Amino acid sequence: MSRSSNSTHSILLGLGALFLVGGAGLSTLYVLGAGDADGAVSQAKGTRPSSEADLVIVRAKTDAFLAAPVVVKAKERSVEVPWGDFGATIDEASVELARLNDAGELSGAFPIKLDATAVAKTLSALKSEFDRPPRNASLDLEGRAVIPAQDGIVIDMLGSKEVVELAARMGKTELELAVAHVSPTVSDLGIDDISTVLATFSSKYRVSDGRRNDNLKLLASRIDGTIMQPGELFSFNKTSGARTEKEGYKMAHVIMKGEMVDGMAGGACQISTTLNGAAFLAGMELVESTPHSRPSTYAPRGLDATVVYPTTDLKLRNPYDFPIAVHFKIARGLAVVEILGREKPFDKVEWSATTQKRIPFDTITREDGKMGVGYMVVDQKGEYGFKVKRYRKVLRDGKVIKSDEWNLSYRPVVEYVRMGTNPDPNLPPPPRRRGH
Repeated sequence: MSRSSNSTHSILLGLGALFLVGGAGLSTLYVLGAGDADGAVSQAKGTRPSSEADLVIVRAKTDAFLAAPVVVKAKERSVEVPWGDFGATIDEASVELARLNDAGELSGAFPIKLDATAVAKTLSALKSEFDRPPRNASLDLEGRAVIPAQDGIVIDMLGSKEVVELAARMGKTELELAVAHVSPTVSDLGIDDISTVLATFSSKYRVSDGRRNDNLKLLASRIDGTIMQPGELFSFNKTSGARTEKEGYKMAHVIMKGEMVDGMAGGACQISTTLNGAAFLAGMELVESTPHSRPSTYAPRGLDATVVYPTTDLKLRNPYDFPIAVHFKIARGLAVVEILGREKPFDKVEWSATTQKRIPFDTITREDGKMGVGYMVVDQKGEYGFKVKRYRKVLRDGKVIKSDEWNLSYRPVVEYVRMGTNPDPNLPPPPRRRGH
């Protein structure tokens, strides 16, 4: 490079600008490196003019740099990427402009150029690997844990392109991609601890009754994961919504006016009963809880609760100073409810039910002209009704901290009998009827 007295020469270095100022026999070398955060001109001390030997060293150092991978980071994740994936090669036009300092290291920008298409392609691949959708806060009911919300990240392609270019210029072995944060839609559930089972209750069902089982699973899914804040009132009908065919429910056995018939969403009362039992044993407040018109076959007398949308509801209140959650499981012939929260505010719940009165049932006989004379079929077996007194005691440290009692009524179940009236002696006997 030639010099001219009292003149100023500026030479563009592709990725930086080199200024040589001469005056009064004094020359000063300035390098505008891409690593200067404020874009200001910084003095590169100890640089020396390039010689043929220096150019060999520049190429060797640049080759060595390009042969090693760069560690690409995006938040907590990182991968190694060969510089060749970004189309990085020696920029021959800039080699002669490169400078070594007195220690023999490159001073300023590396003579490197990138291929724009390769950069875009590699960043696109990294984006598909590093992009992370936001995670809403959720409940791991099986693991009894609250999963906190987490921001998502999206790689900023334009900003990351500049990061890669800067890292290549400055010979960096690591770079952090530019990212944008995406907030979750649900950041707080209003509950932070479900590690303790306050109470559990289960009821059995026949696995062979497909339509009823479908109803059980659908309705349980509507209740599962319900969170109740301190003092909050829970409504079964409001939470489940209308139980119609449009909502996916099917016809199955229900009790109507004391008689077992097919009805829409049959099985709903087993879901409400199982929830009622768990709430009762968790010491919750039973604001509205109505026994069946006949004793249930899947729960002890005194713990069942019937529901009819929208008239007959099960309403519960959380009496504690912390939120609680409901976990419903339907599998292998067992419906299970867990009431989850933080450490129990009680040691145990004791309950009992005593029969105050037994009420006899009526028998209604119906004539059947399709059945031979002398035959009789019991369509529905009668059951006694009961007046029941139910008691509950909540204990802590051996002392009763709360006691409740309720008067419950179960109407007797009418027995329905069919009597044959057809005198035809050739009629076959009626088939043996299976009970519900």
